[in-house]
Amino acid sequence: LACTAHARGTAPQRRTPPLARAEACAELRALVGQLAALPDIPRAGCWEELMNRYEDAAVRQALAPVSRCALRILVLSAPGQAGPAGEHGRLLREAVRRFNHDVPDGEWEAVAATEEFKATAEHVAQSMLVVLQIFCHNHARQRRRLGKLILEWGGVQAKVEDADLRLQELLRWPRTRFALSAWLALQTARLLHLHLSAGFSLSLFHRAEYHAAFWYLDFVYNGALQCLQGAEERARAADAAAIAAAAAQRKAGNRKKQHGPAQPKGVPHRVTTMPLGPLLSARRDLCRGATMLLAGLIREGRAPVEEPEFMTAAQRFDHRFGRYAALLQPAPLSYDQYLPMLELGAYEPAGLYQAAQQSFKQARSACDAALKWEDAELSKPLADELRSMMRAAVTNGVAAFQLARSAPAGGEGAEGPQGSGVRVSWSFDVHPYHPVLVLAEAPRPDAGREAGAGPSAPPGEQ
Repeated sequence: LACTAHARGTAPQRRTPPLARAEACAELRALVGQLAALPDIPRAGCWEELMNRYEDAAVRQALAPVSRCALRILVLSAPGQAGPAGEHGRLLREAVRRFNHDVPDGEWEAVAATEEFKATAEHVAQSMLVVLQIFCHNHARQRRRLGKLILEWGGVQAKVEDADLRLQELLRWPRTRFALSAWLALQTARLLHLHLSAGFSLSLFHRAEYHAAFWYLDFVYNGALQCLQGAEERARAADAAAIAAAAAQRKAGNRKKQHGPAQPKGVPHRVTTMPLGPLLSARRDLCRGATMLLAGLIREGRAPVEEPEFMTAAQRFDHRFGRYAALLQPAPLSYDQYLPMLELGAYEPAGLYQAAQQSFKQARSACDAALKWEDAELSKPLADELRSMMRAAVTNGVAAFQLARSAPAGGEGAEGPQGSGVRVSWSFDVHPYHPVLVLAEAPRPDAGREAGAGPSAPPGEQ
């Protein structure tokens, strides 16, 4: 100890304070509950459910160190999970097949039999296994490792795109068809969501960075939602064509219409059994509403947009989002693309607040649709998060309505940058990365004189 005294400095050694009996028993019960829930994680029925279970265990709650070690043992206990015969590999291949529902079974069997598909599927499964291992760390280390993984994720995307191009040549698919890359785009959006949202939950973003962060998240969620909706539209078109072909075949068989079997009704195909579409819609609309809300506050001069003290705004933007340039999809956004979002001279604050209110209303409807999902039973942590998102949408919608009603007609109010005298602040008590705008009356300068001493009081007592 004497040899390392100069390195340890004068800071006292950190000690864990003893817990009271009731608090210690509560902690032990929580630990037992976490450990009891871990063995059920690998027993998922589909890939999205597997990823959601890992997020329930390691992202939507804070695991104890012992639980994190047990989760890591669980992930690494089966080294062949990502291989062709492993459970993770099987779930991944089934998820890709479900995502490409419009491809006929015989054609898909030819795809699955190619060496390009087998090698690419195993490579992607190994990469997703790295994601599962990241979940075994605390939240701060999760974000740090996700940032390193994103820098290498472009190589995975390039390999998948090469496999898609090879499949296009072998099966004569159109050049616009990317069966594997489209599914991987959803997984990439998940990585960006986890990395960016952790910046809010860990209090890493300055208030001046909220607008850019919500704007980038809106872009990520919207791209993933378009990819998902495209797959669902292709699946519905394939189901409609199959029903029409079956009806034509029955008609050609000279069956009597009044005595024949009833026309089968097409059941809408879901590319995933989890409520991924409503969840992405809710997150996108919440971020879009927060972007519009902040734009109105910036237009009135109530939100900070000051230049950083030790770097320029462009350098700060690159520091937060520059690592995403390593990705092929979604296309990285630059500071030059963000600058037009700050040119708000042509917009009235009231119009921006009304647009924010409409986005929050849509987010509430999307959360309600996700909570009423019938294809799968939602886990309790996911249902709780959706309810928290709904409360954030309702609260911010009310705040946007109040701001729109009191917004001045010409931008900044007559009272200077504080506008109408209402003080605004953000609270993360409702949701860890969808904050709630809190409105409070700003104290007037003469409040102390009206509530306290009169004009005849001594100066020291005023």
